[in-house]
Amino acid sequence: MHIRSLRRSIISIVCVAVGVMGTPIASGQDLTRDKIPARMPLDEFVKDPDLMKALVRGVRAMKARKPSDPLSWYYQAAIHGVTDDMIQVAAVNDPNVNLVDKKKYWNQCPHNGQESANFLPWHRAYTSHFERILRAQTKEPRFALPYWDYSKPENYKFPKEFGVRKLATPVDGDDSNPLWHDDRNMYFASWEHWSGNNLPYGQLTPEAVDWSPARDCVVFFGLSETEGLGGAVDDDNPMTRGRLESFPHDPIHRITGIIIPDQTVPDPNHPGQIIVKEGYSLGMSGPPTAGFDPIFCIHHSNIDRLWVEWACMAGKEWGNLPPQQWFEQRPWYFFDITSDNGELKPVEVNNPRKYYFDHRALGISFKYEDLTKKPLVLPGSIPPGPLNKPEPAILATITRTEHVSGMRPERFAMAPVSEKLNAPFANLKEPRKADGKPKRILMRINGVNLKSTNMTGFDVHITTNSTVIPKRTDASFVGAIALFRHDGGEHDAHKGVQGNVVVRTKSDTFDVTTALNAIGETDPSKLHVVIVPYSLGSTVDGQKAIIETNALTFDSIEFLAK
Repeated sequence: MHIRSLRRSIISIVCVAVGVMGTPIASGQDLTRDKIPARMPLDEFVKDPDLMKALVRGVRAMKARKPSDPLSWYYQAAIHGVTDDMIQVAAVNDPNVNLVDKKKYWNQCPHNGQESANFLPWHRAYTSHFERILRAQTKEPRFALPYWDYSKPENYKFPKEFGVRKLATPVDGDDSNPLWHDDRNMYFASWEHWSGNNLPYGQLTPEAVDWSPARDCVVFFGLSETEGLGGAVDDDNPMTRGRLESFPHDPIHRITGIIIPDQTVPDPNHPGQIIVKEGYSLGMSGPPTAGFDPIFCIHHSNIDRLWVEWACMAGKEWGNLPPQQWFEQRPWYFFDITSDNGELKPVEVNNPRKYYFDHRALGISFKYEDLTKKPLVLPGSIPPGPLNKPEPAILATITRTEHVSGMRPERFAMAPVSEKLNAPFANLKEPRKADGKPKRILMRINGVNLKSTNMTGFDVHITTNSTVIPKRTDASFVGAIALFRHDGGEHDAHKGVQGNVVVRTKSDTFDVTTALNAIGETDPSKLHVVIVPYSLGSTVDGQKAIIETNALTFDSIEFLAK
């Protein structure tokens, strides 16, 4: 963990060690049981002084509780993700942290190895239970989590109320702002930037907030993980993402947090040799730290709203439904909240997955939701079936170290592997399985390293015309490089160093079947992989794209049959 963050964490834990266990509820109200009002846009929410005071008061109350308390800010953030270093720091002043069943309750977010189809229901569950815990500590019956609607140009800037260290108007005699978070990209997230103009340096771009690749999905569950709004269950690679997770979830995380790049340093044990010190992410940029930033829940409130908006559109379907037992499984643990004589107490929650697929049954609503439209609901009867994750067969590999720098697209010819790919490409439309499902061709980019980029995303295409820069609306578009990923761990880690070369297992997998069918080309020697960088941020003054260089490298491209 970064030494600056360790020091801050120690100070923070010392300050919260005297926190009280209970917060009295306002007379006549039980915010642990009252119906939660509709969530409203953040830009409207901040104009209501009482709601803003309630948010500040509730976050402060949660941060004042000990890390081992399930109703605390620390504990709730750790449910999503927490690092070993952060746990050790917390345990210094709260030894009960060592008694928490961390395997059961913490680091549960589906970014760390679960199938992509878990992403949306898990985060709805997490955000819903978190909302109830926060609301009970605000003392405000009108409180519900707001959502940051960054699709509107007027909301491209990071919310000012979260980007200042001091409150303009003190709350309960205290002008410190609990919505501020140190581990942010200060160029984007600070309204106290060094330029002195009381504005952040950067803001979001239309490309960063574009959710059309997700919105236009017909199905929730795809035949493969990159095809549906919510991904798929039979992932071959747990690092894959559904469309809504990629657009716009990942870019918001990436641009808000901090990325510490890999560093080459002298080997203290072997003079004259070097080793690679692995980079890492802080704050919103990485799953193990994202939940500690107060903007996290506001971002995910909006992701949930986009799911609701999609589910209420005409023509949407569930698609490749998982078997009944997947919906009945109870892999996730959360906490609800109750009041006992005015003292708040946690209650463990362990519901089946299917419980979180109907937002209205959960009591979740949004201010501008059209309640006359019936959202897509799960069928009453879902057939059982095997929960298998078939391992795809590798067809061919282009082994080469490549880089994509700045905003210049890079093109990679598939000719070196054309002979091995000819037959699979030519027979794409022929059924391969007994159930009649079509053959799928996957493309995996191995050894992905985003280095130090905070402000760049990467779209991936397969095309026959390498002279034209393709767009997301083109049939060539297959997805985007994942921007919100673990720095280490079982599924996304450095394997070691061979000489001066870092060997990685980081990869991104794309289903390219639809694109190949649309192209209609069966000779792979005429195809190119094109990676198109795009800027996540632009300057506030003049709105010029913020350009980064040497932003992405990878080691090889594989093609697989599924």
